[in-house]
Amino acid sequence: MVLIHPVYASTPPQIPHLPRTVAVVLPPSLAKTCAAYALPLGRSSYYILAPRGLQSHAEVGMDGSYGVSLRGRNIEVDFDSTGACAGCALYAAAVYFPSVRSEARKYGWRGTVLLERLPVRAVAWNAYLMLWGGVERDGRRAAGFAYYQPGSSHHEVVFVEGAVVAPARQVQQLAPWLFANAFSQWHVPAGRAR
Repeated sequence: MVLIHPVYASTPPQIPHLPRTVAVVLPPSLAKTCAAYALPLGRSSYYILAPRGLQSHAEVGMDGSYGVSLRGRNIEVDFDSTGACAGCALYAAAVYFPSVRSEARKYGWRGTVLLERLPVRAVAWNAYLMLWGGVERDGRRAAGFAYYQPGSSHHEVVFVEGAVVAPARQVQQLAPWLFANAFSQWHVPAGRAR
């Protein structure tokens, strides 16, 4: 396991005791090449499944928002969360989910919907989960997800997004496992594809 050392906007939290290993079910071909990257967020940690040997950079905001970048030769893995910022979650979700845009506009969102202008294919898996994929300029593939769960209070709102950019074969092998690992930690309901 690899510990990510984030830059904190406030006093760094006490890092919880982390296990030396994390059990994840993977195909044998991926198990040999992947590692669990631990992001300590105070009382809890998230584990990001990604290829071994990546360089990490992470920042954690005062509201619990965070951004994580893992970089290596020809591969990029990114995860972002808006934390407890309900307005940030609404604005970020509006980029992906048409059902959220009118609510976001009431609060001043004037953003653009990049997915409609980029050469990507987006699939609304269910009301809260959007999956997308496309081709980067340098011929690499990109795949990502956005998860939005509105809540009845600011503390219940969740927005998380993630992406992997790498050669096509590597994206096809990695993305389903990387995203499934993330979904299990954030308790993303599987639901059905629409």
